[in-house]
Amino acid sequence: MKDTGGPRAWISARQPAVLRAMRHYRGIYGRWANLVAPRRFSEKMLYKKLFDRRPMLAVWTDKLLVRDYVRDRLGTDRHLVPIIGVYDTAEQVRQLRKRCPTASS
Repeated sequence: MKDTGGPRAWISARQPAVLRAMRHYRGIYGRWANLVAPRRFSEKMLYKKLFDRRPMLAVWTDKLLVRDYVRDRLGTDRHLVPIIGVYDTAEQVRQLRKRCPTASS
C-alpha cells in the first residue's frame, strides 16, 4: 500500500488552488496575501498566478514560441539570438555535455 502522507496531505490536495496558495503565502511571509488590492510585489505575482488566464502568457513563457511571436511582430529574425540547440530529453543534454566539456580551474 502506498503512503500518501497522511490525512493532512489528503486534505491539502483537495483544497481549492486559491486556498492552498494563500496558506503557502502565509507560511512563507507570515501574513495573508491581499488579493483584493495587492500592493506588494509578491501579492501581485500571486494574484497573476491565480487569476490571469490570458492565452498569450503561455506563448510568452515558452522560449521557442516567443521567438515565433517576436518574428511575426517585427517581421525579421534580426533581433533574435541564434539558437544553439533544442532538446526534448535530459539524456540529449547529457550527451551534449559529454561532447563539449567545460573548462575547470
